[in-house]
Amino acid sequence: MAHIDITHDQIHSKLYGMSSLSESTRSSVADAIIHLSDADDWYPESFRRSLHSMQDRGTLSEQHRHDLEKLFFPGHSW
Repeated sequence: MAHIDITHDQIHSKLYGMSSLSESTRSSVADAIIHLSDADDWYPESFRRSLHSMQDRGTLSEQHRHDLEKLFFPGHSW
């Protein structure tokens, strides 16, 4: 399983590059990623489950979910 290390600043930097996300959505995604990172559970599958949960709640569109998956795990085959 692939695991990456990422700082909070790197998380915010990548997310602010996605201008199509609203500020509240970026904040929610950042919180989820920081939680995964701090819990040392920063794996593609964990990230994807978290994004699916956000999509199910209506916080995130399917397209944004795909874009975020590619942004943070560009070499992973989903």
